[in-house]
Amino acid sequence: MKHPFFSTSVLLGLTLGAGMALAADSGCPICDCNTQSTRCILSCQNTSDFVRRQQCQISCDKNFSICLDAAYKAISAAEEQNNLQTTSVTTTSVTR
Repeated sequence: MKHPFFSTSVLLGLTLGAGMALAADSGCPICDCNTQSTRCILSCQNTSDFVRRQQCQISCDKNFSICLDAAYKAISAAEEQNNLQTTSVTTTSVTR
């Protein structure tokens, strides 16, 4: 019987990262996280020992979570900065 975590993490990693495993730095932080996760999980598949493979995949999942957290923070900060720039109002006064 396969461990449910194993199936879920492989499915999640491959689903999110499919087609991007060979992509270079895309400029899309979330896409880059997916790519890194897929590469990590695929490398775990080369481990024949079940326990080590599980530990490897758990590490991949932790790294993916950290990467996503950082990506969302970076995107939010960029959006916030953009909002501050576009909503800044310049006032001018006319003296008569």
